[in-house]
Parts: sequence; C-alpha cells; structure tokens
Amino acid sequence: MNTDIVEKLLRKAPPVRMPAGLLRDLQSGIAPPRSESRITNHESSNAASWFRRWLPALGFALWFLGCIVVFGIQASRIAELKEQNLAIQAANVAAGAPTTITETPNAGIGDELKRLKKDLADMQRLRAEIEQLRGETQELAPLRAQNQQLRQELKARAASPPKPEEDFFAVAANRPVRIKCIDHLKRVCLAALIWADKNKSDTFPTDRAQFEPFLDANAGGEKLLRCPADNATTYEFLSLGMAIHDLDPNVVFVKCPIHNNVGAVDGSAHMLGGNRKLVQRDGKWIISE
Repeated sequence: MNTDIVEKLLRKAPPVRMPAGLLRDLQSGIAPPRSESRITNHESSNAASWFRRWLPALGFALWFLGCIVVFGIQASRIAELKEQNLAIQAANVAAGAPTTITETPNAGIGDELKRLKKDLADMQRLRAEIEQLRGETQELAPLRAQNQQLRQELKARAASPPKPEEDFFAVAANRPVRIKCIDHLKRVCLAALIWADKNKSDTFPTDRAQFEPFLDANAGGEKLLRCPADNATTYEFLSLGMAIHDLDPNVVFVKCPIHNNVGAVDGSAHMLGGNRKLVQRDGKWIISE
C-alpha cells in the first residue's frame, strides 16, 4: 500500500467523539496547587519594590523635618537671647550705667546685634541731646532776667532825656572845655617835674602848695589847679610823694573829676573813655585798656 491509499482510508474513518467534561478534567488535573511560600515571596518582593520607590521621598521628608526642628531651636535661642539682652539693658538703665552689647559666636544673630547696637547708639545720642537741652533750658532763666532788665533800662532811657555827656550836641559844645582841661593837666604835671628837678628830689611833691610857684603865671597860675568847666572844681592828685624811678606814661599823677581827664607822671595828658579806665595796682593808679 502506498501513502495515497493509506491517506484515503484515514479520511474515510469515522470521527472520534470526545467524552463530555474531558477538557475540564484535564485542566483541573494540570493546574498546580498554590503554595504558601510563593505567596510570601511575592508579598516581600512587592514590599521591597514599594520601599525602593518611596525611599527618596522619605529621605527628603526626614531632611525637611530636621531643618524645621533646627530652625525652631535656633529661633527659640534667639528669642531667649533677646529677652536676656533686654533684661540687662533695663537693669543698666535702672542703675544709670551705659548699656553694652556682648558679641556671641552665633553667626545667625549678627543682624539682630547690629540692629540693637544701632538702637543703642541712637538712644545714647538722644540722651546727650536731652542733657544739652536741659543745660540750655537752665541758662534760659538768667537770660530772661537779663533781657527783662535790659528792657526796663531801655524804657527808662526812652522815658528820661539824655544826660549832657550822652547828648551829641552837649558833647560837641563841651569838647573845647575838655581840651582846655587837658592843657591845665599838662601844665600841672610839668610844674611837679620842674619842682623835683630844682630840688634834686627823687620823689614828687608831697603837697600841691610846693609846686604852685612853678605854675605858669601867664596861663593863670593857681587857676591851673581847677577845671575850666566851672573854675571851682579842683583836680585830684593821686601820686603825691611817689618815688620817681621811670616816668611811665600809664601812671597817673593828677585827675579831673568832671571830664575824666588824667595827667601822667611823664607830663602827658589823656582823655579816658570807652575801654580805658583807671585801676589801682601796687599802690599806683594805672591807665588800663
């Protein structure tokens, strides 16, 4: 038999019928039972995979939480230092001592310390200004009193007529008389010097009667001892009997009580006024500027 015949015979064979439920029975027999070990390994692999996935997030969360804790501790420390600093400043202010700020090694509170230093400098500057204002306020009282006194003097001057020596026209009219008084004083001083030379004396005359004979008779003689303003007021002799050492032009020998003119021991005469006045030093009357 060849293959073609065999193939034809096989095709003509009746189909084989499969019993019902064979496929189900085969499948049930082939499926292996589930073991506990395989379940455990699967769950552990799932847990490891979940941990690997969430490990970066958990690390960042722990780092962030640590930063928050550190910042909280630092903020608490800064607040504590602030309270201590304020307490120290209050104690120093109560004691009247200048307040100072102590540097701390913590770099995180550098800005706060700078601000506190600036506030302290401003406070000390304000205290200095307050003390200055207090001093100026204390000086206001005497200034007010002087101002009030000046106002009263101005009112009194405005209410009263000017004195003859303050009146411009009176001063102008009195000037020739004052110049004549200066001439009298020069002649009196010259007479005293002539007396000392004639008598070879080392002192000035002790009495004006001693040098009256040496007064210029042509100029009026004894009248030279009186002021020409009234021809009655006699001059004041301030250096009678004084030793003659050096003829200082600032040492006064005779003075006119009306015009405040003076004659010096060297024979010169001066009109006093303004800042020039007489002062007594070492028993001598000196013209002081």
